Amino acid sequence: MNLFIFSFKMKVFFKNLGFILLILLCSLYILDLAYTYSYKNPIYPRNTVSWLKSGKLIAEKYDYILFGSSRCAYTINPKQILKETGLHGVNLGYSSCNAFEIKLMVKDFLKEHHTNKIFIQVDHEFNNELTDVLAIVPWMPFVKELSIYEDILKVDKTIKFKKIIPFYRYMYYDSELGFRNLVLSFFKPNSFELKDGFVPINGSIKEDLPSVVYNLENKENIHFKEIIAICKEKNVEVNFFTAPYYNSKINSAVFEKNLPNYTNFSASVESPYLFKDNSHLNVKGAKMFTTIFSNSCLRFTE
Repeated sequence: MNLFIFSFKMKVFFKNLGFILLILLCSLYILDLAYTYSYKNPIYPRNTVSWLKSGKLIAEKYDYILFGSSRCAYTINPKQILKETGLHGVNLGYSSCNAFEIKLMVKDFLKEHHTNKIFIQVDHEFNNELTDVLAIVPWMPFVKELSIYEDILKVDKTIKFKKIIPFYRYMYYDSELGFRNLVLSFFKPNSFELKDGFVPINGSIKEDLPSVVYNLENKENIHFKEIIAICKEKNVEVNFFTAPYYNSKINSAVFEKNLPNYTNFSASVESPYLFKDNSHLNVKGAKMFTTIFSNSCLRFTE
């Protein structure tokens, strides 16, 4: 009799446990769908990737597009270029972006949009072919898209779990993709969208910073090589450039040997008052460099 009662209780226990697990799994699926929908259809995108994926870039064709890391996003102002040249473009650079994330941006942009030229900022991270732990996060809501998943899988095998387990990627990256940012995407306007992707920063170097030397290995980057092939296939002119550094040296000959249409602007701005730090121009420096860039690279764009 005791064995019968025990067996009955265990059946009830496992039945209830299975029911709870089923509810939990369904809840995770629902949350996953809700979060993903919100990042694809935000009122105010929280990052540049969400901005691109949301379909808010509505021009049929752009004269140019900018890609890169914060050294691109903080450095070139498309609104100023439009005023000075009449050319329409956007800055799709964002912080920590390496060659891999730039490739994702270029490929995704060219799926739905058209441009005459793209410009990619390259710098001391040129030899890095891995994902960046911060720059890859904005792509997590979209990993179930086959092309994005397959690209990330080549460099990060753990993406399998983030794709298969519902809501796992949102829990894993809660500080960047969690409830707070989700809510803000409905209520808090961003600044970069109004400035066509440009992110101005204030402050300047207060005292002379020590000199920095960046030594690059002379070899191709597989992701930039793929970008060049994609652009050739789609008949898009691809250009590369290096934004200004302060009191720094980089062996730009590596870029010249491995990239087409390369322009070196690394020493084009010299005053410390125009820099936030060694690697980033402040808003005044960006204003000066935007004019330098447009005069050099965009004056003859049709």
